[in-house]
Amino acid sequence: MNRQEGIDTSEVTIEDLDEGNHAFTIYTYGDNHNRSIGVEVFAKAYGSIYEQNLSNRVVKSIARNAEAVTITWFDEFSETLRATEITYLDAAGSRQLHLLFPDENTIILHDLPPGGTLEYRSVHTPESLAIDTFYSSAATLTVE
Repeated sequence: MNRQEGIDTSEVTIEDLDEGNHAFTIYTYGDNHNRSIGVEVFAKAYGSIYEQNLSNRVVKSIARNAEAVTITWFDEFSETLRATEITYLDAAGSRQLHLLFPDENTIILHDLPPGGTLEYRSVHTPESLAIDTFYSSAATLTVE
């Protein structure tokens, strides 16, 4: 790593860490290869155990009229939720993908055919600086 003027941070990605908490001691080295006093930093690695414990948003109601299907969800208070991913095949057989964000509770689908099936799953990032995205198991709804 070469120090550049004005740069005072470094990032390193460590692959294949076991899921859980980790402590690291960070050292810097000067031009003469002198080592600094170590600074301990803590990090948490997330993986399959975390992902298996994620749940989907809960559907409050489903209503169909001649033009569309309206799905209303209960309020979501999870700080890790980034979106709910909704997929289905429209009347023409094309796959549709919609995202419902945490501050939204209603989605209107204009092209879901009667008796159509949709899948939804919740998208989470465990921390604001997390580099990975995790998904709950998909749930299925058939809408008459």
